[in-house]
Formats: sequence, C-alpha cells, structure tokens
Amino acid sequence: EQAHEPLPTQPPLVDDLIPPPPELPDTGCDLPTAQAGLLFWLGQISTGQPALEDLPPRDDALPLWLRALGRALGCDDGDVALRAFCGGELPHGVDTPPDIDALAQATVSRWAAWVDALAPDLPAPRLQHICRRPGTLHIEPGWIELRLSLDQVETPIRRLGLDLDPGWLPWLGCVVKVRYEG
Repeated sequence: EQAHEPLPTQPPLVDDLIPPPPELPDTGCDLPTAQAGLLFWLGQISTGQPALEDLPPRDDALPLWLRALGRALGCDDGDVALRAFCGGELPHGVDTPPDIDALAQATVSRWAAWVDALAPDLPAPRLQHICRRPGTLHIEPGWIELRLSLDQVETPIRRLGLDLDPGWLPWLGCVVKVRYEG
C-alpha cells in the first residue's frame, strides 16, 4: 500500500498578487501632505483600470509601478502621499525599468483623457489639480486614512467617484479610507 502525504492544515493562497501586510509605521499621529488627492487614484486601480496583470513578472513590479505612477501624477518622493500610495514603503535604490515606466505613463494618459472628457470644468492641468490638495494621512499597519477639509469637496471629483473610500485593497495589503472633516 502507498503512503499518503498529510494534507496541509491551511488552504493554499488563491491569489498570488496579495502581498503580506506592509510594514507601515504606527505613527499614532497625522502626517501632512500637499498631494492628498494622489490617493484618490487607488480606487481606479482596484476597479481593473489598468489591470494589475499587465505588470511584468517581477517581484518588485507593483511597488515600482506605483512609484512611477505617483511620480507621473506629479507627486514628489518626499511627500508622505507617495509612500502611502505605494502601500507604505517606497522602493529605494532601484531605477524604474522602462517597461514599467511606460505602463505608468500610459495609465496617466488614459486617466487624463477620461478626466478631460468627463470633467472639463476642472481647472487644467486636471490630474495635477485633483492630486494637489492639502490633507493629512493617518498611517497604521494595514490602515491608511486620508483626512481632508470639508471645504475641499468638489462636485466634478465627486461625480467621477474619485474621492470614495476604496476600502480594503488586497493588492496593496491595506485598507484605505477617505474622510472629509468640518
């Protein structure tokens, strides 16, 4: 009779895109950002626009692409919003490969055309207008909360659905919340 291997005690991971939770600092305080609207775009990524499957097969493709995407949207490396956009950790010491940079540029071009068509009343340049807004980020392991002033609500951005809570983003490994405060 043949010996059988014992069954695993846990089911195998279904989705290889789900990273382990990011190593976010437990700040317990709010970190100021000048690019708070950058996090609005995380919801567009989670809806499949663009598909994460389009990334090249590299272990570091997702963080490199997110960093390139954030930079293409006009965010500086020194702004905490870019770190949050990348899930809490910026890839350092690695140049963005040309194929990943091209994918980020193509994504930004598609988003620009989408915003131009559906929100022509936003001031130009529209993508930068959406991203450039002061706010605070509360960052804890597995949780990023963006807090904006209530006077920053803009009807065209609301109509686009950009400032809705993305919620749990399994590919980013954390929950992202957007809050307007009076």
